[in-house]
Amino acid sequence: MLSIASRETRPRVKPVIPQSDPKIYVLPTLMTAGNVLCGYVATLQIFDGRMQDNMLHYHYAILAILAACVFDALDGRVARMVGQESPFGMQLDSLADIISFGVAPALLVHDIVLKDVDRRIGWTISCIYLVCGAMRLARFNCIAILDVKSTSKNFRGCPILRNKSRSVMARHLALGANVGC
Repeated sequence: MLSIASRETRPRVKPVIPQSDPKIYVLPTLMTAGNVLCGYVATLQIFDGRMQDNMLHYHYAILAILAACVFDALDGRVARMVGQESPFGMQLDSLADIISFGVAPALLVHDIVLKDVDRRIGWTISCIYLVCGAMRLARFNCIAILDVKSTSKNFRGCPILRNKSRSVMARHLALGANVGC
């Protein structure tokens, strides 16, 4: 049970209340939309691979995830380059990342790597990765909102992109040998 003294020493977090509507910049938003589209295409390809039992669809899903990596790298760079960074862009980027680098890779790992594992164990492993990725993104957004005045350009945390892009590349190479690409 917390004492009165410990409650007083906890830092108070003021809610961030926007003063006006969020600014939506076209060029960085188009890059992020490309990320979302690639994640969606990857997910559709994974489902097609399940339905048709065709590994080629998984190959296309991996290519879509790799294309999402390109869009994800571009959206932030473009926004900084043209001076169009915004809280809206940061939130949209996190939503895109959870689709492209959370949902799609979790499904891919479940279908390719964990296909011979008991179904409940496979789902559990895939879900743990997805939930951890979502929590990491939420944590990053909270830190970014609270740490607005920081002059540090260093990234804090481990991006979901870095974790998945390595494993997706390995699967792409492995599938390439099996598909004849």
